[in-house]
Amino acid sequence: MNVDRPAVIQQYNLLIGGVDLSDRMMSYYRMDARTCKWTVRTIFHFVHLDIVNAWIGYRQDEIKKGTPQKDILQQMNFQLEVAQTYLAAAEEDSAEECD
Repeated sequence: MNVDRPAVIQQYNLLIGGVDLSDRMMSYYRMDARTCKWTVRTIFHFVHLDIVNAWIGYRQDEIKKGTPQKDILQQMNFQLEVAQTYLAAAEEDSAEECD
């Protein structure tokens, strides 16, 4: 007996691999916040999710451009670059406030 599958289920099954990939990549380098506040943990989770998804997109773009595998940043190095960029911007902002 065949049962018709709704289009939304078919679309979900097509795209679920991306969710699995993000979850797996997030598990490799956890951003743990030592706090009992669920709000802070939730914010950290979504920031981490954004960074991991950005790395996946960066990696796919570099592969499409034909960049050699050795020249594509690994996930940890990508996360460090993001953190260093934000720290440098914060330092500039605090220096401007002091002037």
